[in-house]
Amino acid sequence: MIPPSVPSPLQRLNSRVFLSEPSLQADVTGQERVDGSNYSSVGSPGLVLLFTWMNAQTVHIRKYSDTLRGLFPTSTIVVTTVSKDVYWAGDSTKEGLLTPLMTILRHEKENGNLAKGVLVYLMSNGGGFQLSALQKMLIKSPLNASHQPPVALLMDSTPGNYGLESAINGNTPNNPFLRLFAIPVVALLYGINHFLRWVAGKPPIFTDLRTVVMDPQVLPLSSVSARAEAKAAPRLYIYSNEDQITLARHVERHANEARALGFDVRAEKFENSPHVAHARTDPERYWAAVYDLWVRAVTSRQSVDAKL
Repeated sequence: MIPPSVPSPLQRLNSRVFLSEPSLQADVTGQERVDGSNYSSVGSPGLVLLFTWMNAQTVHIRKYSDTLRGLFPTSTIVVTTVSKDVYWAGDSTKEGLLTPLMTILRHEKENGNLAKGVLVYLMSNGGGFQLSALQKMLIKSPLNASHQPPVALLMDSTPGNYGLESAINGNTPNNPFLRLFAIPVVALLYGINHFLRWVAGKPPIFTDLRTVVMDPQVLPLSSVSARAEAKAAPRLYIYSNEDQITLARHVERHANEARALGFDVRAEKFENSPHVAHARTDPERYWAAVYDLWVRAVTSRQSVDAKL
């Protein structure tokens, strides 16, 4: 069955970060998960970090945040949006916009909620760029939790590769005539971005994205020694043959590289859904895979704890 969509207010913290807190009456007892078993077997993650695709509209974001609220009633859900300005924004600008998210992480660490785990939910490459900024902030200003909590990484329509191809497909109109004129402009801007990052000693933005999501723990929430003892976060890739922005072969290459490193990897390949539209195409399959990802994260953590 499809998880219920539970309307949950999104509190605006700044122009990019929104917060949905669980209801005081949230109670998972007796609720069914998508395959008919009980939610209470693993519980909800303490935090769900939803990083949206570029220029996502609130009405579309709410469809995901409300379904996540139904799926994980007791989670604190943080929605982080992104615009196409991310290509040009400096590190200080990007990190400044994510300051409320860092504040939430510290608060959730202090109240013990972080220890229940984190579901990192990336939508498109724009979501991945925001994760990259957050990861770098945590390295500069570590939380140093006593133990690395269970973390799961969901990648919907990401990571892309060959940034110019993705930039052209994602930023040019469908009209063939207009597209003909737009392609040189997008290519020029992408080239300038590539050059400026090279001058600053930074890798190309898509190379950085693919490296960030290959980090074993995804988010450095604990000390280096604690992370070394933890298992790598399980991963779920959701993608499609019809996606013209993040091509299937780029996702599959990254998934194969993750498997070669010994990571717990699963993939859901949709045949006919366009970019970031897989949940709309087959919601039952989509949300079952999301919940299964979280079950794998909790089970992995329990197996590690049993050996300690």
